Amino acid sequence: MSQKRQRPLNLEAIVNGIDACIENAEALLVDALLLSHNKRFARALTCILTADQEIGKVAVLENMAMLTPNKQGDWRDAWKRFYEHVPKVTMSFLARVPLHHHSDLDHLVDLALLADKFVSPRDESLRQESMYVDFDFANNEWKSPSQVSEVLVETRQKEAIAALIRLRIKQACGLLGLQSLRIKQEEYSKLLQVISIKNASKNASDEDYEAFLLKAQAIDQRAFQRLKDEGAVWGIPDGLTFYGVSWKAFLAKDLKIETPV
Repeated sequence: MSQKRQRPLNLEAIVNGIDACIENAEALLVDALLLSHNKRFARALTCILTADQEIGKVAVLENMAMLTPNKQGDWRDAWKRFYEHVPKVTMSFLARVPLHHHSDLDHLVDLALLADKFVSPRDESLRQESMYVDFDFANNEWKSPSQVSEVLVETRQKEAIAALIRLRIKQACGLLGLQSLRIKQEEYSKLLQVISIKNASKNASDEDYEAFLLKAQAIDQRAFQRLKDEGAVWGIPDGLTFYGVSWKAFLAKDLKIETPV
């Protein structure tokens, strides 16, 4: 990785990157809907799984906002997660975790480790399979993108759209804006140990790890309280739409997604 791809970003650049990733993820999902409507299921799946990684980039960028400019090693690791496929899929997977689980950091760590080991590599392999012909040595047969099923595409499409609409809601509420990221940065700067799921779980004792999670959770709660007190977040706008449909309808069960014209 070149030195230029390791340098720190200021908060304005991070916010612009978050906005661009959300916009591109939405565009990719529009393309997927059009391709699926025309029975181009393999290429639709390619767009969906690529959009999934763009969604994961948003969390990587949010974490970049917590880093200090002089920590070159941390920035190098953050950029590595930004460019590698598996870490982005893991972050997108965590974005789909029901909100009531987000307060349980220990549970999120377990999910992240599970995703890193199984879910994310599988999804990246699936994305490759949606584009390329390959030989399956285990079954002694060729695999082709034409084997991608409509059911798989519909399932992954709904999952990706659900994750994206959550990001759009966060964005509309100000949680991904400059003021919010600045407040989070100030609060997390008080946490001397950089939040790293793998390092925290592998290098610390059980007592140290538990104390670390409690401290991180307390700082997160304090940051959110500041966001409310200082007016950095607000309610979900009633007019927020996705593909011309209200956000409430999109979160409703069994929504019929229409193909955009």
